[in-house]
Amino acid sequence: MSEEMNGTAPVSLRAVYNSPNDSKAFEKPLLSAKPIDTDSKVAFLSDLRASIKQLQDHVNTFLTAKMEDDKAASSSLADGGGIKKTNLRDEEEEEHYGEEKVDDE
Repeated sequence: MSEEMNGTAPVSLRAVYNSPNDSKAFEKPLLSAKPIDTDSKVAFLSDLRASIKQLQDHVNTFLTAKMEDDKAASSSLADGGGIKKTNLRDEEEEEHYGEEKVDDE
């Protein structure tokens, strides 16, 4: 009997990043897809939870590096004027994201 027939085919958790300039796939193998008893279900769910965390960490690391590359590229293209000021304003807004803005009158 093949692995696919008896439910033991390899399974993986997969995430794909696509942009106009780049794409990257992230994959993490998992335990058997069809756990039979309670112990194997607990092991599978534990593995799934850990794999999701690891996959999320890999995606976050990749996206952080991508943002830094984009930031460096836009800074190098700046002529010392508008783009740098916009980047500073963007950084300021990001730093205060979620905070209520109070107007002084």
